[in-house]
Amino acid sequence: MLTALQKKTAQAIVQIFETGSLTAKSYGTVTMVKGDKGRLTYGLHQTTVQSGNLYLLMKAYVEAAGEFATTLKPWLPYFASKHVKCDTDKNLHAILRQCGDDPIMRKTQDEFFDRIYWNRAADIARDMGFTQPLSFAVVYDSIVHGAWHRLSKAVSTKLNMARVGNLVNEKKWITAYVLHRKVWLSGQYELLTKTVYRMQAFDKLIANNAWQLALPLRVRGFDITQETLGEESPPRASAAEDDDEPRLMLFMAPPLRGMDVAVLKNNLLRL
Repeated sequence: MLTALQKKTAQAIVQIFETGSLTAKSYGTVTMVKGDKGRLTYGLHQTTVQSGNLYLLMKAYVEAAGEFATTLKPWLPYFASKHVKCDTDKNLHAILRQCGDDPIMRKTQDEFFDRIYWNRAADIARDMGFTQPLSFAVVYDSIVHGAWHRLSKAVSTKLNMARVGNLVNEKKWITAYVLHRKVWLSGQYELLTKTVYRMQAFDKLIANNAWQLALPLRVRGFDITQETLGEESPPRASAAEDDDEPRLMLFMAPPLRGMDVAVLKNNLLRL
């Protein structure tokens, strides 16, 4: 049984893979890379418009009456139909980035990624007989990234192991799976091939015997610690935001940042 901290650590590893960040700012990460089959991707662990899951996330946020729900509600049919406008509209992307600062969006994403991805991965890991937190992280990463069933079936067939049975077999299976997935990624189209770093990172964790995901961990240059995992929100952009009195809004360089700026932009876009 994983502890809450081990679960957060496993999810933090995937957050680093998906967004290249370990801060709460990742909730607002918008990615649109030419040639990416997932097309527009968004959020802490990057869900895609092409899969239909981005529509489900946006629908949940609108229903939760988030700060930008009114602005995003007209976009729901576009997300549902996977319309190309979702990929190209810069105003939409700006709104999505601003949403990342909304506590309701963060709560919605946490619940969404648990419901759609983590719970499924955890069920699969338990059915396989896995007990190690690192094994759960590997399964979760593949559920988010894709092709888990095809590749896991090939590894189970090769090792003649439908279930791992014990710790020795579990480590053997996961090690073989990471290698198999690394080879598979290396032979895919260019953008997918570039993500082989995910398996290289797991290789290092396996080599360091980090099966329990005991902290601190270093993954792709990021230090995962209890402090970083306990961060509920990013640092405030301005001391003025801590005051009860509203601050004067100015058009300046560098630009002002914060929730008050996001709300102002949202209102201007609506007008």
